[in-house]
Amino acid sequence: NNNPEPWVPGLRAALPQARFINHEYGRGHYAPLDKQAIAREINRARCGLCLSSVEGSMRGSMEYLLCGIPVVSTYSLGGRDRYYQAPYVIEVADDPQAVREAVGELKARKLNKLAIRDHVGRIVEFERRNFLKAVNELARAHFGVAQLFDTPTPFIQDEPFTAPQEEWSRRKLVPVAEALGVK
Repeated sequence: NNNPEPWVPGLRAALPQARFINHEYGRGHYAPLDKQAIAREINRARCGLCLSSVEGSMRGSMEYLLCGIPVVSTYSLGGRDRYYQAPYVIEVADDPQAVREAVGELKARKLNKLAIRDHVGRIVEFERRNFLKAVNELARAHFGVAQLFDTPTPFIQDEPFTAPQEEWSRRKLVPVAEALGVK
């Protein structure tokens, strides 16, 4: 078989209304998306779906929330629910009707994307501070160094919306949102 993506025809047949965004960007062939394209495409959605019960933290889940997109998630193992709070997330049973109803509910709530992003950003900032405190405590206990790290920067890879030391103020969010066309 000379087709490098033998799964595509079957998937397209099973999901005739689905968009294959990576293939759109790759003009018919799979192409990875850059960070800006990911953010742009996420912001076209009304909500994100996280339907794996075993995928754990699920990076896409945080990408949705940091883009200001509410999430419908099935119950899962691995901790992504640690960042889930009402009214931005609805967790449901692994049932198509429950997912459909939750999507409708989030759509009806007409949530503010900047409020979602601000809220989740504050949670992430809190978690980073706790992580940094724990790392410095280990450094103190094992190496006798009072404070090995002043910032979480060495542990964080810059991603869209998650640059280290960024304050999660509305003043900083508005230009990002405007640049991406977030309403």
